[in-house]
Amino acid sequence: MVDVWIRWTGRSPTDDFGRYRSRSGARFLAEAAKSTRCPDDVSLPCHVIRAMDGRWFCADCKSGWSVSHTQNVVVAARARSWVGVDVETPKRRNAAFRWLGRVTGVPTIGIEQWTQAEALWKAMGNAARRPATGELQLSPHWAYGWQRSADLAWHIHTATFQGAVWSLAAKDREPVTLHSDPVVD
Repeated sequence: MVDVWIRWTGRSPTDDFGRYRSRSGARFLAEAAKSTRCPDDVSLPCHVIRAMDGRWFCADCKSGWSVSHTQNVVVAARARSWVGVDVETPKRRNAAFRWLGRVTGVPTIGIEQWTQAEALWKAMGNAARRPATGELQLSPHWAYGWQRSADLAWHIHTATFQGAVWSLAAKDREPVTLHSDPVVD
């Protein structure tokens, strides 16, 4: 099973230039981990630490964890293997979409494909760098729900939550359980 914790945090504070400052993703991830138990030993809460490649995992049960945040939304995900998650509020990002289309070879027309790409790249353990052409294998036909990456190595799930779009990438296609308010800010 894949667990997803997501919360709309309300209006985020802005910096001196009027840019939104997102809530701490690591803090939300830690709180989500404390609110659940290891799948193999329910007596243990998940103790999430960071791997050398930047991915998060539980030191006890080895579940993969990922976190993402944007303006007013934060999301965390846990799966039995590596997982990546991304969340965005809908907006046009023409230059970013053109770049992603060049890198993937798949025309990018919306934020849904962007979240799929970000989630897949995180699950692969590459979040600290930009992908080179051909490294990111998106399906040429995105859809809500589950679908396979173009190389068939990953499953990608895309959905919406109160106007935000989120995607997760995991090795296995499993039922998704949504927890929409694990902690209070």
